[in-house]
Amino acid sequence: AYVQQPLQLELSLYWRDLNMDREVALNGFDTTGLRMGGWQELQVSREAVKGQVYEVRRFRCQAIPLTAGTFTLSPQLRVQVLVRNQSRRGDPVFGGAFDDLFFGGFRAQPTDVNVPPLSLTIRDLPTEGRPPEFNGAIGQYRMEVNRQPATVAVGEPVTLTARISGPGNLDTVSAPVLSPTEDFRRYEPKLTGQDAASAQKTFELVLIPKHAGITNVPPVRFAYFDPVAGRYERIDYTDLPLRVEGQSATTRIIQTPEQGAGLAQPAPTGVDITHIKTAVPRW
Repeated sequence: AYVQQPLQLELSLYWRDLNMDREVALNGFDTTGLRMGGWQELQVSREAVKGQVYEVRRFRCQAIPLTAGTFTLSPQLRVQVLVRNQSRRGDPVFGGAFDDLFFGGFRAQPTDVNVPPLSLTIRDLPTEGRPPEFNGAIGQYRMEVNRQPATVAVGEPVTLTARISGPGNLDTVSAPVLSPTEDFRRYEPKLTGQDAASAQKTFELVLIPKHAGITNVPPVRFAYFDPVAGRYERIDYTDLPLRVEGQSATTRIIQTPEQGAGLAQPAPTGVDITHIKTAVPRW
C-alpha cells in the first residue's frame, strides 16, 4: 500500500467445542506508523475447515499508514473461555446441579491466542508523473462542477460549486484549482460540505469578471493519485460557458440631490454620528 492509503484490517477468530465469552482483547498490538480506527464486529458465522465446522467471529477496522516502511503486526488475542466450576459439594449426583443453580456453573478463564504475524510494506508516492495541481489526494475520485449564474455583468460574482466524490482517504482531498487567468478576480475556495457516508466533499469558488465579452469560466482541475492503478490522474472540467455583459446596473455613482433654494439650513454644530441604515428603501 501507499502512504495515506486506507487499509481494511480484518481479524478472524475460529473455535469449536468451546463455550466463549463475548469479551475479546488485543494485546501487544504495536500500531506505530498507523492511524487506527475502532474495531467493529461483523456478523457471527460458521465455516467448514478441513471437514470440521467452526464458529467464526470477525472484527474489522480501518488503518491509514502515516509513513513509508515495513511494519509487522503480531498482536496477541486474549479470549475468555467458559469452563465448568468444580463441584463444591461431595454429592456426586447433586453437586453439579447445585453449582449450576446457585454458583452459575461456569467461570471465565482468560486464554491467550497467538495471531500469525502480518507484514505490511508501505511505499511513498512516486515523484514521476506528478502533476502540478496535485495536493495530496489519494483514492479514486470523480468531480462535478456547476456555476451560478450563467449570465453576469462586470463586477458581479460567479459561484462555482465543485463536488468531489469516490473511495479513498477523504482527509487528503482539498479544493480543485483554477487555470491561471487575468480575466477574473478570484477568492480563496471554501469547504461547504463533507459527507463521510457518501464519501464526498463540496467546495465553493467565487470569481468576479473584470471585463465584458468573457464566454467561459477558466478550466477547473483536480489531480489525485490512484493507488490501484499506481499512477496520477487529473480531471479537467472545461464545459462551463459564461456570458459577461457590461458594467453592473448596481455599480452607479451615488449623487445627493441639490438643496432647495430658499430653505434655511441649520448651522453645523459639530460632527453628527449617523447610524448605519440596515434596510434602505431606495438607493
